[in-house]
Amino acid sequence: MAKCRVAGKPGEPPTIDWSRARIRATYTTLIDEHNNELLESINLAPCQFQEYIPKRHELRVTVVGDDLFVAEIHSQQHVRTTVDWRHYDVTIPYKRGSLPIQIAERCMALVRGYGLTYAAIDLIVAPDGRHVFLEINPNGQWLWVAELVPELRIAEALAELLLNGKSSCTLKEVL
Repeated sequence: MAKCRVAGKPGEPPTIDWSRARIRATYTTLIDEHNNELLESINLAPCQFQEYIPKRHELRVTVVGDDLFVAEIHSQQHVRTTVDWRHYDVTIPYKRGSLPIQIAERCMALVRGYGLTYAAIDLIVAPDGRHVFLEINPNGQWLWVAELVPELRIAEALAELLLNGKSSCTLKEVL
């Protein structure tokens, strides 16, 4: 029987060390028999643990009103970003992505189910093509996506939503 690999992520946000102009973060880490003693050292800290899912690539889905924006994060193209893509000093490709309509509808239903008009959703696309949900963040960052994949026009959708109380696209227009 194959062992389940586990990914652990601390509940603590990254901090900025202004004196050295750098971000200090604890990255998602694989927990296995070689480092499970780490579990003892964090027994009083909030952490999130999930089954580790191998990745073809990752997706950041940003929902703004009725708009859904998908960015592909090609984290598997560099050894340092295979487990956690947030190593900002490593260059990896980001591009406009898409979702099957059923997954897009589920993302919109999840956001609506929480009564939200904005959220950032992280998904994994597994090597077999399955879409695996990781998390939803009701105030997830969007500017980095807009800067790395400007054709997504997230800033414009946010401005439209704030100015007019609605967004300008339909779900099918952004898939």
